[in-house]
Amino acid sequence: MNQNQTALTEIKALRDQAQANSETKNYYYEDVSLLIQFLELWANPDEEKQFDQPDQKLIDEYLTALIQKFIPEYKAVLANFDSDQNLQSADLLHLTPKDNMANLNDYVQIEQYVNNQLTPNAIIDDIQNVDQPVADLIHHEELPAYAEKLNWLELFLLINAIAYHHWFNK
Repeated sequence: MNQNQTALTEIKALRDQAQANSETKNYYYEDVSLLIQFLELWANPDEEKQFDQPDQKLIDEYLTALIQKFIPEYKAVLANFDSDQNLQSADLLHLTPKDNMANLNDYVQIEQYVNNQLTPNAIIDDIQNVDQPVADLIHHEELPAYAEKLNWLELFLLINAIAYHHWFNK
C-alpha cells in the first residue's frame, strides 16, 4: 500500500471517529472531506494520466507534504476536543495563488466554484462554470493548456499543487 493509500485509510478512520462523537463531528469537516477527495482522486491510476508528468510530480510532492502535516494536527485536535485549536495545515488545502494580483479574480472565481461544489446545498455564489477564468489563466501561462479539460476537483488539486510548489519550493 503506498503512502497516499495509507493516509486515505487513516484520514477516513479519523473522520469516522470524529463523526461518532457529537463534540467533534464538525471539526474541520469540509477540509477533511476535501483531503479525502484529493487522495481518492490520486489513488486512481487513470486520474494520474490526466496530468502531464511534471505536474504529477508537483501533485505527489504537494499531497505528501499535506498528509504529513494535516493528519498529525487533526489527530491532536480530535484527541484534545479542541475546536479552537488552529489546524494550520488546513490552509494547505486552499493555496490558490492569491498573491498573484494580476490573476486574482480568476483564482477567486475558481475557488468560489469549488466551494459551491463542496457544499452544493449552500450555494455561495451563482458561478455556473469556470471556463473563462481557466481560459484566462491558461492564456497568462498560469495553468497548462490541458487544465480546461479537468473537472473541478482535478483543477483545484492542480492549482493547489502549483501554488504549493511556487510558495514553498522557490
